[in-house]
Amino acid sequence: MRVRTLREMKLLSLIFCSLRRDASSERASFYRLAMLCCLLLTLTAPVRSQDEGGVFTWSYVPNASDTSQWTWMGGSSTLGNTGGRPGIYGTLGTLAAGNIPGGRYGSATWIDNSGHLWLFAGCGYDVNGVWGEPSDLWEFSPAANEWTWMGGSSSVDQPGTYGTLGTPDAGSFPGGRNSSVSWTDNRGNFWLFGGNGFAANYAGGYLNDLWEFNPSTNQWTWWGGSKGVSQPGVYGTLGTSAADNIPGARYLATKWTDSSGNLWLFGGFGYDSEGTLGRLNDLWEYSTSTNEWEWISGSNTIADSTNRPGVYGTLSTPSVANVPGARDRAASWTDNNGKFWLFGGEGYDSNGQMNYLNDLWKFNQSTNEWAWMGGSSTANQSGVYGTMGVPAAENIPGSRELPAHWTDSSGNFWLSEGGNAKVNGSTSQWLSDLWVFNPSSNEWSWMGGSTLTNQSGVYGTLSVPDYANFPGSRGSALYWTDKNSNLWLFGGNGFDSAGNQNALNDLWVYQLPIVQAPIFSLAAGTYTTAQKVDIIERCCLPRRSLPPPHTSAARNSPLAFPHPLREYNAHADQSSGSHPFC
Repeated sequence: MRVRTLREMKLLSLIFCSLRRDASSERASFYRLAMLCCLLLTLTAPVRSQDEGGVFTWSYVPNASDTSQWTWMGGSSTLGNTGGRPGIYGTLGTLAAGNIPGGRYGSATWIDNSGHLWLFAGCGYDVNGVWGEPSDLWEFSPAANEWTWMGGSSSVDQPGTYGTLGTPDAGSFPGGRNSSVSWTDNRGNFWLFGGNGFAANYAGGYLNDLWEFNPSTNQWTWWGGSKGVSQPGVYGTLGTSAADNIPGARYLATKWTDSSGNLWLFGGFGYDSEGTLGRLNDLWEYSTSTNEWEWISGSNTIADSTNRPGVYGTLSTPSVANVPGARDRAASWTDNNGKFWLFGGEGYDSNGQMNYLNDLWKFNQSTNEWAWMGGSSTANQSGVYGTMGVPAAENIPGSRELPAHWTDSSGNFWLSEGGNAKVNGSTSQWLSDLWVFNPSSNEWSWMGGSTLTNQSGVYGTLSVPDYANFPGSRGSALYWTDKNSNLWLFGGNGFDSAGNQNALNDLWVYQLPIVQAPIFSLAAGTYTTAQKVDIIERCCLPRRSLPPPHTSAARNSPLAFPHPLREYNAHADQSSGSHPFC
């Protein structure tokens, strides 16, 4: 008899884990007994060749008994008596407990090979509490729970210093900007493209410059694009890379990184090949080895006033004719098979109507085909929440823009918050719901947060997890998944604990359970007589080890008086308002 601790016990152990919270129920006891009977049958089944075996990776399947909780880890729970928190920069390059970026949204983010979290620029407050376009670069250590100001200016609205094309330089630095695209390549270097902000000589507008940052040397390299603004795209020939190719200036685009470390870009709000400004649905690939762009699919022109509607085809069926409608502010993920996924944003549906979307798409790079996988082909859809923690085929998040989105270590897709216009027919409604999508079953689960909009944050005690904790409604927040599969969230345009809205600087972590395989009393091997097997469950233990809080009383003082509502209007006239780009 061969004891199977891999493939043959996969289903059994997963069922044991899923029933762990119902140990006292009659149903759980019945199913456990049934599974033990199945296990005995499995152990006495004919033995296959060892070559047919394999290593099984235990995965986390979120469910109603999930032990995950939000923890407020730093920053302020209120906007302060000036309506927004300034940055506390400390000494350049020095980790310190008192350091904290100012309130902001729309920043670029990365994770380095050490598991540290990085952010760059955005719309926010500088060291003096001045609102604008920062160009500061920050590094956060989850282990120490401390920030380090790593570069850039502590003042807003700084131009870019480009240096020599393709040459790393300690003096080179991108200008202040928001809503750019950011990637991490296979070497652990950070990449940045475009956004809305400052080029060289204080020129302001939409950008298409491409940068690489090496966290080991702390140096930037300008790799391509213009030192100016408002540049049209150079598309070249569809499916052919070329040194002259370059996407047009844009911001709020969607991004992925493939298994080869190549950088992918979709849509956004910017300029087409003719210099026309609007929403785009072009798909690009950048090779970090050849430093060339390739136009993969979508249109190189913005057709007319109806822009580019989506071509949905048949649900779950890939086709070369399928393409998402032109859009910006969408969510994106990469699954365990390397396929790209896209959800929602603001753009054009199948009828050419422009509004918030909740369609889900998958792209196969090997065939260059899109498949519409879920959601509606028409805009402005309400969410179908179902029962909290229970996946269902009919569940779907409502239409939204600017959500936070993560991928956990088991390949599940997470989505939270964002803006939604489908509430009482009004705009500027912000969400606080948390969702998870299983790409294997193609089902969504509502995991927490409110089904209502414009909710105040519930912060609880600093560094203490609690089921009652939840970040307030917000959009355009910063997000990371660390090396332990924890989901991190910082800032965004949203609501503090007092119900006031503006750019926040609160830091949160959502700790997913630790996935552990069951312990089997017998070692793997071949046995000639019947054996007793004891199975000890270890599945899905909650994490409880958090670093201590580092926040001064001054930064957490109660709100002295409310700040007027600041709405996020991404496409406002750049010539009006208190700041041209934020």
